[in-house]
Amino acid sequence: QAGMFRALAKIPGARVEKGIKDYIGRPAIGVTVNYPRTTASGHLGKQEIWFDPITYAYLGEVERAAPPKPPPGVDTSHAMPAGNDGSELITIRDAWGVVNKPGARP
Repeated sequence: QAGMFRALAKIPGARVEKGIKDYIGRPAIGVTVNYPRTTASGHLGKQEIWFDPITYAYLGEVERAAPPKPPPGVDTSHAMPAGNDGSELITIRDAWGVVNKPGARP
């Protein structure tokens, strides 16, 4: 976990918020990053990662993608459906456990 926090701290524009709630209402610490331009990995938009405020365990994340942008000079006014304002991908960890072999479930 310490390595993950060190890596998150190196992301330009990363911001830590305490005293917030995750997507399902649990108390959390949030790390938020806004990507105004497409990054090398393709991120564009906003990403929030949540951690438990006591154990710092990963709780989940949400990625909000910006609306797709066509290349310069391409008219897509008739190609995209109305209301295409981006997308949202939500990941929630609601439980975890330790097992003694691969593939086993707690």
